[in-house]
Amino acid sequence: MTYARLFAPLAVTVLAIVAAGCRSEEQNRPLGFTPHVYQGEKLPPLTEQQNRELRERGNLMR
Repeated sequence: MTYARLFAPLAVTVLAIVAAGCRSEEQNRPLGFTPHVYQGEKLPPLTEQQNRELRERGNLMR
């Protein structure tokens, strides 16, 4: 057997594995990780009503 016949199936297998890692849902995701730092989108500020409800819930835990 020649090297081409041995190498071709191996090359196709490696190519298929590499292509599987390129799915669209895996694109543009962060590759680095910083502990204790939120790296998502910035959340909108809380409304006065939400602040009041959180304050009341906190007071119930005292």
